[in-house]
Amino acid sequence: MTDQLDTPELNLPLSARGRPRFISIEMDEWEPLGGPVKIDLSPHRTILVGLNGSGKSTLLEGIVEGANDPFRLPAIPLGPQMFRCTAEDATAYQFNYEHRHRLEQIDNSIKEEENLPRIFWSEKCGNARTPCIWSVEDSILKFSRGSKEQRLPVPPGASYLSMLRQSLSKEDTEENKFSKLAKEYPKQVYTTGIVMAIRLINIFKVNAGLPRIDAIREEIIIPLAADGRRASASQGRVFHTGLRKVRRSAKRIVDWFQQNHSIYEEFVDIGKRIGLFNTLQVTTYGPESPQAQAHKFATVMIDGVNLGFVADGTLRAIEILQILVSAPRASTILIEEPETGIHPGLLQKVLTEIDAYTRDKQVLISTHSPQVVSWAHPDELRLVERKEGHTKVRALTAAQADHVAAFLNDMGTLGDYVYGGALEDE
Repeated sequence: MTDQLDTPELNLPLSARGRPRFISIEMDEWEPLGGPVKIDLSPHRTILVGLNGSGKSTLLEGIVEGANDPFRLPAIPLGPQMFRCTAEDATAYQFNYEHRHRLEQIDNSIKEEENLPRIFWSEKCGNARTPCIWSVEDSILKFSRGSKEQRLPVPPGASYLSMLRQSLSKEDTEENKFSKLAKEYPKQVYTTGIVMAIRLINIFKVNAGLPRIDAIREEIIIPLAADGRRASASQGRVFHTGLRKVRRSAKRIVDWFQQNHSIYEEFVDIGKRIGLFNTLQVTTYGPESPQAQAHKFATVMIDGVNLGFVADGTLRAIEILQILVSAPRASTILIEEPETGIHPGLLQKVLTEIDAYTRDKQVLISTHSPQVVSWAHPDELRLVERKEGHTKVRALTAAQADHVAAFLNDMGTLGDYVYGGALEDE
């Protein structure tokens, strides 16, 4: 899920460590897409190309919101009302929801309650061998134990996946009672839910655009709590909202420096390796005595320059690299237009790092850059089109794949082929 890298890795049970990758994601009942959409994903990387307004960014947004919605309840879901993801082991998870006003009978007449719509939630997980391993309908979890169907209540306003997520917590709380009970379910009922929950939790997105908004340049100082940890965002100096994403990058670097030095050193090494910077320094300021009431502060300097004054392209590359070094194994990384603000020479190095760091992950990228397209293989391209108000996604046809092969044999690039109008002529 977007920007969840500050969350500690979940306590994954041994039975769920094999995290199959997604082979497809389907969405429907969401106005921005205009109709049902299915994206077939490549095992390693998938590149979305299409005209402005075709729906590339909307697709990525829909994936993030859909992945969040099972864990967002009982708050109102924000993404597609139908979301289905299928993993490479052929296990598919699907949820549907709808907003309906609850009806009540008053004086032999039916009328809607004058309150917010109620969310009717259902979810299902199955595969080719067992079409329905488990399902949830009207807050009832159903699954088979031997020849008998089991029916157990799910807490109102919750999904089965959200309950399973609690079972990954080490905390012994009353709220975790359902999750402990879930571990006593048949192995397939428990593990399929756990694995799918892990896959959805571990979706991370780098949004389009530059981290700095409105060309705001300002010194960034990160407040620290008295024990040296990062303080809440509300403490200390108030920053311009145009630097919110830059502050987030600075906070991560400070956190790694103090609490996860191995990731910090890896981030520094990759930055130096691709020539993004020569030095990165975190400095803390404040009283030395732990009894002192005043808060400490930290700054992040790139080649002697405070991060708030660093060039836009450098900030954009930092934002992408932070996701790469922090995302856990078998996660899914979504990147919108990685080329934004980055010099072509540096972009090629960033793409090389994306390729290296996502060998055990999946990456889905939207782009307008011939350089990014040329970095991909033809079978990794997905063409995004908007026709009659409906976004659709497709791979290259067999004829197009043959034309691409011939074009590449003549020393052309895939980027030249796509952006030279060849696809529009077919």
